[in-house]
Amino acid sequence: MATMFKLNAINYKQIIEYLKTYQLFILVMLYIVFNIMSNNLQANFTSIAVIGGKIPSQLIIMVTVYLIINSIARLTHAKLAWFVIMLGIFCNSCFLLIISAITRLPVPQHSEAIQIINTQLVNNLGTRITGIFYSAILINLIFIPVELAIFCYLHKKFKLWGVADLTSILILLLIQYFSFSWQ
Repeated sequence: MATMFKLNAINYKQIIEYLKTYQLFILVMLYIVFNIMSNNLQANFTSIAVIGGKIPSQLIIMVTVYLIINSIARLTHAKLAWFVIMLGIFCNSCFLLIISAITRLPVPQHSEAIQIINTQLVNNLGTRITGIFYSAILINLIFIPVELAIFCYLHKKFKLWGVADLTSILILLLIQYFSFSWQ
């Protein structure tokens, strides 16, 4: 009877470990998706009207990115969160390289006039958008690690769930707002 109880306890611990692994896997996937989505929103120049002005929609998505990376740091360790940030930058770079390669494709030789015009429009627009994505990757290199560093410092200092999240995200949103308010 004692061995059966011990077996059940081991299985329960294994189930908990599997759930933690899947939570981490899902969080990493969500981080990369929202990170790339924020770059697309920056490229589209969308904003949401709020009382007294407009808020770039990229900032709203970036709050989600910050919360996800904070959750990864809280669930595991800050070193893994740094690795996920680098993985996100790598995925953004791959996305940018694919977009750049597509926009540089030559016009097919046997094309109708409308196909040639559409291809040239895509190529012209694509080269402009890749410049925006380069700046978005640079922003990701700066802002997300800074937010994680602020979060880790505040999380060690206060040890209260939510205080470090809220404070670090507000600090970064203010920095982003004032650094891009001239646009």
